[in-house]
Amino acid sequence: MNDIPAGQGREAGQGREAGQGREVFVQESVVVLDAGADEAGPGAAITVALCGSFDHDGRCPVAPHHTATGLGPDGLVVRTVFATEPDQQDSVRMTITAALQHGSVRGPDGAVSRWSLLRSAPDGLLRQEIELATALLDG
Repeated sequence: MNDIPAGQGREAGQGREAGQGREVFVQESVVVLDAGADEAGPGAAITVALCGSFDHDGRCPVAPHHTATGLGPDGLVVRTVFATEPDQQDSVRMTITAALQHGSVRGPDGAVSRWSLLRSAPDGLLRQEIELATALLDG
């Protein structure tokens, strides 16, 4: 996962339109990892919730997405950039939040990572996420 500094360079670019009716949205969450937890665990939980598994063929069936993490003052910042139809954005956001509220995931190696969700809310696209957003829309 890429490190994203929390709260830097926010753009008003959230919700950019795509030719297929999809737009790009961002959900930013903060979790506190339990000792020994894998930093990739929260992102893996989001992928399982949105895609059904860690590995799948082709695009995510619900919402093409990318999750990045970085350390923030309150814990691990988990940013999920996703593309979906505007009328599906709330459902995708609820799925992301529910996956993080669950607080654990079993990785492909069988190890369980645990965390506590502090908060999760919509956020704006960061400048460094614009290219990623375009790829999600084109994808």
